[in-house]
Amino acid sequence: MNDNKLIPLVLGHFKKFLFMKWLLLISALYIVEGYSNDFLVKGKLSNKYQNLSWQKLCDGFAGCEGAKWVEDEDGLSLLFAAHHDHLVFKWSEERGLSLWKSNSPEATSFRPDGKGGYYVVEQATRRLSRWNKEGEAVEVLIDSYKGKKLNRPNDARVDHLGRVWFTDPNYLFKKRPHEVQELLGQYVFCYDPISKTTVAPIKNFKSPNGIAIDSFNKVLYVGDSSSSSIYKYKINADGTLEDLGLFYKLKKRGLDGLCLDTENNLWFAGMSEISKLDKQANIVLSINMPNKPTSMDFHKSGWLCVTLRDSAYVTKLK
Repeated sequence: MNDNKLIPLVLGHFKKFLFMKWLLLISALYIVEGYSNDFLVKGKLSNKYQNLSWQKLCDGFAGCEGAKWVEDEDGLSLLFAAHHDHLVFKWSEERGLSLWKSNSPEATSFRPDGKGGYYVVEQATRRLSRWNKEGEAVEVLIDSYKGKKLNRPNDARVDHLGRVWFTDPNYLFKKRPHEVQELLGQYVFCYDPISKTTVAPIKNFKSPNGIAIDSFNKVLYVGDSSSSSIYKYKINADGTLEDLGLFYKLKKRGLDGLCLDTENNLWFAGMSEISKLDKQANIVLSINMPNKPTSMDFHKSGWLCVTLRDSAYVTKLK
């Protein structure tokens, strides 16, 4: 082949290469900006949810959970876990992603203890512990109830009295036959760090999972994954609960984490989307996710993190 024929052929392949690169770039931008079904926003949109730009922090894990924004001497940071891979990550806009703990006992919830450390639920060790700011377990708070080992603590919240509420479903016993379930039920516990006592005020759930408390510390929400239902409780001034009954029931399975946004609206992680409920328990907004969502957390600065079954994403609301 002479040069006169070779040059147009090379130019043609080069133009095709540039076109494919352009097409891939445009496709990637569409996914990140939310124009595909992956991040499609449905419902009553406010400006803050228009054209969100999502950043993937990591992927390829066996399970991610525990999204929590924290403020410390380093500023605003995000904690989340790839719990079945025994990892906990820390991310910030300034410093990026770093590995906070490489030998995690399948920890899935990190709640500030007011002393610079964290209340942490550990699935592998089946306990509620306190970690210091370096991510080291310094105290076991509860690992049994009335002489029987806990099931698999999953999620936790801290109320205005400093008490830790946490769910204890019996996940994974069928897949881990060497571990024995000792408790007869699956309870929602409340641990008091002052008196160091634990009570189980909610015992009628089949699979208690996500848990959330409003910013006024007046309402407790608990999700039951088996029935795809979210229940509502009033937290009385003396710390006791008043059962307000069923708040919302999903039309399909997949209920996981719960959280309140900065305006005290309840959000839940469903099979393929995160959804916002109004005070009358109507879905007013949903965001499709690339995989099954497991947890989410909002910060007053506008940051939102959503963990999925295999990955974690962040975006900043307007």
